[in-house]
Amino acid sequence: MSKHTPGPWEVDNDFQEEGTYANCFVVHTTPPLPGHPALEGRGEHPPEVREAMAANCRLIAAAPELLAELALAAEALDFAQSCTPNQRDSDLLQARRLSALRVIADATGENK
Repeated sequence: MSKHTPGPWEVDNDFQEEGTYANCFVVHTTPPLPGHPALEGRGEHPPEVREAMAANCRLIAAAPELLAELALAAEALDFAQSCTPNQRDSDLLQARRLSALRVIADATGENK
């Protein structure tokens, strides 16, 4: 499993480097960590593409926190399942927990 750059991450849409990029979005750690890559989108794009780029950057920036919260939710589902006497509810909680664990494995590269 490869490790991602630790969060928190943020979106910076005022990034400038060796010139000005009118439509530039950068996702980086807060504060930026030397040697850790950032994701960048540069160039002139129509408004709908810029909106999609900005939305993608926000989602990517939230990824470390989303992953951590999903892991906590999977633990809570496991506990809730152990406290649920109703088999149907227990099965539903187990299915949600397994789904959360699958998504975590996909995000961390464990499901190659």
